[in-house]
Amino acid sequence: MKIQNFYYLFIIFLIISGCALRNNQKEALIVFAQAADKLGNFASEEFPRLRNDTIDMNMQNVILRGKAKYNKLESALEPEAVAARVAAARALENYGKLLQLLLQENDAEKLHIASMEFSDSISQLPFKPSGFYNYDAVGGILENIGFLFIEARKAKQIKIIIKEYKDDIDKICSLLINDFSKGNEGGDGFVSDFENTILKLKNRARAVLRNKKASFNDREIAINAYKKYQDSQARINLIASSAKESINQLKATNAELEYVLEKQSFFDLIRRKDKSVIKEFKTIGKQLKGLSNAVKALSTN
Repeated sequence: MKIQNFYYLFIIFLIISGCALRNNQKEALIVFAQAADKLGNFASEEFPRLRNDTIDMNMQNVILRGKAKYNKLESALEPEAVAARVAAARALENYGKLLQLLLQENDAEKLHIASMEFSDSISQLPFKPSGFYNYDAVGGILENIGFLFIEARKAKQIKIIIKEYKDDIDKICSLLINDFSKGNEGGDGFVSDFENTILKLKNRARAVLRNKKASFNDREIAINAYKKYQDSQARINLIASSAKESINQLKATNAELEYVLEKQSFFDLIRRKDKSVIKEFKTIGKQLKGLSNAVKALSTN
């Protein structure tokens, strides 16, 4: 009888273990979650900077009697447009934070706060979200029960969240990819508009500097404007491509995430099936390192 009871307990253990996430799945998910967190945070800070730099360059252009319009200094980076992109970036950041906490945290209050922050940011997206999730379910994960049961509950909620918001995260990534794409890459978002502002300032500053009859005051303004053009162009060259590549990789891993968590079962692991899909997640780390290095290089200037 004892042997039979032990057998039943062992079967239950296998079932519960199979419901929880395995180490390789956790590894893939934590890489994705950290990337979403960092990229969302980066974009939410970069967009207001692009707007401020655009206004600054257009002001210098107006002073130099260039083609910039004094009543349209922000160009396409209007407050409403920037706010919408920042909201999308914040939603991506909070999505990453929530997934990280679900993986690593057993504090019910922290989980509740993270879930509410994500819920609030999703409600502010510039498009109607397709996902829906009952955030009260997060608070019910951590009850005074066994560790394996908690891990199984966490895994269930993680899978639900990822399935519900897969399409929304894909849309956010597409928006950010367009905004960090240059005009010659088919982009028509913020970076493309920023480059147009840079070009106009460069041309006007150069025209003044080449004009031998220009006053000392005009030449002084022009040389400062030309330096602003150089700094802005260098920044966008370093950051735009790295950001675009990183977000592209995040979008690709988002498409695979549900497969990684659902299709590769406990018994697949026993049969040693190919784990190449999970290994692909690690490539996003290289992309993020490139972006991080670019930001650090600029911050030291």
